[in-house]
Amino acid sequence: MIKMKDKYLIIIEKSKVYLVVADSYEKKKRIYSGNKFGSKSRIEVSSSNILAENTTLSECKSNNRDYKHYDLWSILARDVSILKFQDFIKKVLDFYQIKSLEDLHKFLVAFNNDFTYYKIVDKDKVYLNPKELVEKIKDSLSEKENKKTKITSFLKDILDVKSIDNVKYFDQIKDISNYLSGNKKYSKNFIDSVKETLKISDHQKLLNYFKSIGVFDNDFEPIYYGLDLDHKYPYSDMDVNNLIKKTKKLNGHILDALTIDDYGTYDFDDALTIQREGECYLLYIHITNFSALFSEDSVFSSHAKKIINTIYSPDKNFDLFSRSIVDSVSLKSGEVRPVISLKLKVSKLEILSSEIESNLIKVSKNYTYDEFELLIEERPEFIFLNEFSKHLNLKRLNDADFKFFNQEIAIKMNDKKELVLIHLPALESRRIISELMVFGNFKFSEFFKNNGIPGIFRSQKKSNNLETTIIEDNIPFCFHRKVSPVDISSTPEAHFGLGLDSYMQLTSPIRRYMDTINMWQISSFILEKRILFEKSYIDKNISILSAGLGTMKEKSKNIYKFWILKYLYQSEINNLSGYIYASLRDKYIVFFNELNIFESINKENCSNSYNKDDLIEVSFDFIDFQNLNLVNLKD
Repeated sequence: MIKMKDKYLIIIEKSKVYLVVADSYEKKKRIYSGNKFGSKSRIEVSSSNILAENTTLSECKSNNRDYKHYDLWSILARDVSILKFQDFIKKVLDFYQIKSLEDLHKFLVAFNNDFTYYKIVDKDKVYLNPKELVEKIKDSLSEKENKKTKITSFLKDILDVKSIDNVKYFDQIKDISNYLSGNKKYSKNFIDSVKETLKISDHQKLLNYFKSIGVFDNDFEPIYYGLDLDHKYPYSDMDVNNLIKKTKKLNGHILDALTIDDYGTYDFDDALTIQREGECYLLYIHITNFSALFSEDSVFSSHAKKIINTIYSPDKNFDLFSRSIVDSVSLKSGEVRPVISLKLKVSKLEILSSEIESNLIKVSKNYTYDEFELLIEERPEFIFLNEFSKHLNLKRLNDADFKFFNQEIAIKMNDKKELVLIHLPALESRRIISELMVFGNFKFSEFFKNNGIPGIFRSQKKSNNLETTIIEDNIPFCFHRKVSPVDISSTPEAHFGLGLDSYMQLTSPIRRYMDTINMWQISSFILEKRILFEKSYIDKNISILSAGLGTMKEKSKNIYKFWILKYLYQSEINNLSGYIYASLRDKYIVFFNELNIFESINKENCSNSYNKDDLIEVSFDFIDFQNLNLVNLKD
């Protein structure tokens, strides 16, 4: 190591340049030792990292100049785009009239901190950014500074509970919406600053705070935002009104009918007419037919094609069609509606004849299941309806793979905006409607098949290895394992799950878009004696809709689980009991039958070992609403 008089070097280290005061040199290794200017920490410099040396500057007094890069850059960029670093430094010294080492040090600090005009390339050259890039960088820096200022202002406003300008703070509100919805596209630093400012980390409390100060509406739920669900339709109520005005007036014989549905239903798809004819009953199963209102390729169908099935939720539904359309086609009491009907003539529970026809109906009463349950034994036609649907059910289940079904669970919101979990009782009225709709869909599929009409059919191969376990809990339920998948195609095949030779869905055209397509098809065949959609067109729709159906079902499942988790949060429940559905390598899949949700629990969090169908009691630390799970489940 050779001691030497201080030597001043400009070096490069990790793409940044520094002024170094070297006081020794190791010849064999070609390494200088010294200090970075203004620093007491020692540094070793390889000769290969030296950009310039032997500067003629002194340690004279600084002129305290503020270095504006634009002035020099604008002159240099006229003639060259790249300079050797040594040449660049000479021009710097000359242009800024730098005489002292301290001023050179200050320039190099400024050079390192500003990438607008220059950058180092090939380790020893300075690249002069072109004018277009400089303008772009300046705009970006200005935007960052404005964003920083806006964030500071936003944090102050939300803390002071000032009126929040949703336009001004669009980006900040979007970040918060993404965070609350589980979308990963947000600034973690910004969200952390929001939590720190408000001293709130709890997801629900944070959401409630932003609702309270008007950032979000009271009915805003992040999950809908995250799933891209809204009530925006590509048409207006005015468009619907004009559409309805253009439809032909309904003329002809009108059948009296009734509906049976859940309380709060407004999208009535199906209705019944029961008439006595001597010793027989005429039973009509009516399905609303709005085929003449608009076509499959109209703007009124475009939203329905995307959502595929109506998604139900405690606070709002996401319908295929706007509420104004739903109200104009729903089988509401007092309204005359066109329908496609399955007409059955029944004697002593045996079907003597069946026909598919077009009719007009006027619903006299929209019954709820509970209301109709009380009337079943009071009128002969209702007694017949009950006995006939029982007969259909027993006959079908005799050939069906599935003979036991779990009791339905619904989560609702009461008048106080509180969530209520309802275990729907196994009412006769529910079985009546369920069985008649299954039978109706079967007969519609037969009609399509016998007349060579292309349609959307559903089938299910026999579940040869089906495992069914009935759990005798407070409300008995079952596990079905090794179930054959349901197939959707234009080919009618047996549905072994339901015990039917063929099957399609047509009974809910307001709620299921595939039903709507089948309705357009059957309506055209009955009323105009023509096939509206060829098989190739049906196949194309099946391909498109099937691809999206899984996604929409997943969205519906996520929404249900979200509200179940909100129910647990609202009720301050953190202890649950469930049953082991499956045992995997490192975790158990648990079915919480009281809630109708699945969760996984790590085996390392379990103090006991469990087998399939075993009861397990668990607790959890908190609810992760962004990812829809219970955190740190343990038995």
